[in-house]
Amino acid sequence: MRFFLPFICLLALCSCGPNYVLNEALELPNQSWTYADSLVSNFDVTDEKASYNLYLQVKHNEEFPTQNLYVRLKTTAPQGPPSSETISLQLADKAGNWLGKCSGEKCQILVPVKNGLVFGIKGQHRLVVEQFMRSENVKGLEKISLLLEVVKK
Repeated sequence: MRFFLPFICLLALCSCGPNYVLNEALELPNQSWTYADSLVSNFDVTDEKASYNLYLQVKHNEEFPTQNLYVRLKTTAPQGPPSSETISLQLADKAGNWLGKCSGEKCQILVPVKNGLVFGIKGQHRLVVEQFMRSENVKGLEKISLLLEVVKK
């Protein structure tokens, strides 16, 4: 009984976090992202009416040269044509201060990309994230993660 209460408290803390059904990462060992590097993720949609929140998490250092990171998000469903959109991720404010959690020269930020996303079709879907900056090789990026969270009803 003595260990029962701490176990229940630990279980309650663990069950309150986000429910990510997808958590894919692209590690960038040379701390740069090129056009050739893409984050590709395949996943199954079992409930076509379910609602999701889509996030991109960016880990970077002070070598990242700009305030924003532009990415192209490509979505492919089991049926129909693929879709593509360009998204600007704000990593710093207008004064040049990094947003997110920073420690020393490294920062990490979780950026909401789409809230209330409904895929509408059951089956295998694909999300691809590509860097879409003007430079072929963007320095200062260490890791890009794609997170998909089920919205609780």
